[in-house]
Amino acid sequence: MRVPPIGGASEDNGTAADLPSRETGDDDDMRKIILGMLIALASVSLLAACSTNRPVDEQLDDAGITAAINAKLAEDTDVSMFAIDVDTMDGVVTLSGTVDSDEARREAERIARSQGGVTRVVSRIRVE
Repeated sequence: MRVPPIGGASEDNGTAADLPSRETGDDDDMRKIILGMLIALASVSLLAACSTNRPVDEQLDDAGITAAINAKLAEDTDVSMFAIDVDTMDGVVTLSGTVDSDEARREAERIARSQGGVTRVVSRIRVE
């Protein structure tokens, strides 16, 4: 018993190169899915940013403060190995996470306080 090739083409009607590639369709579908996910993520991010009554420049200032503190924490060898979360709202920085010593906690707090635009630092860093 002979089984016809996929797509119903007979052996005499050309080569496999003449048949449409299934992989190309899969790639296009994957690109559409990824693009849709990126658009949805961007939309959610914009809506989240718009859900506050704060002016955009204040939101950007807080984001800049958070980014600068994260960068300084990553550069500091005393605290870079620890996962310290930094959140900023109206210039008030909240640090949370776990470190292994009081010195590391104090260094993270010092770094946050030294950043321009910071009005207060709330430390929720635990020493374990």
